[in-house]
Amino acid sequence: MVLSISTYQPDIDAAIYYLQRGVILLTNTAPAPDKRNLERHSLVYFVPLYDQKTGNLRAHIVDVNLRGFLATSETPFLSGSLHRFRMESDMDLELADEVDFNAICLWCKKDGEEDVYDAGFKFINLSVQARMAITSYG
Repeated sequence: MVLSISTYQPDIDAAIYYLQRGVILLTNTAPAPDKRNLERHSLVYFVPLYDQKTGNLRAHIVDVNLRGFLATSETPFLSGSLHRFRMESDMDLELADEVDFNAICLWCKKDGEEDVYDAGFKFINLSVQARMAITSYG
């Protein structure tokens, strides 16, 4: 396990949550200005994301492009943390029903007054299978 405090001010509860689960945290991952060149595609329905190791539901993808995605969750994500997700789809896409991929959380913030968090993620080394699944949602 690797832990380092990022320049982003992490929520202490989120840091403890991830430390207890052995999540790797990267250094110097301050939120950067929005430099997206690819348009994100809003999804018709939120795609569930599961932790590859535990199988627990972690979040739902709200919008996506080939570089990253916006997710919503009841649990905050720590900026700079690396996650191994599994995306499952009920859509008939002629693709695998499950797609595994890795992503880094770039930022996370509470969404209004509700106990819901929005988080921006960047994909890490997407497989061909994952690319095909993601483009099928757009």
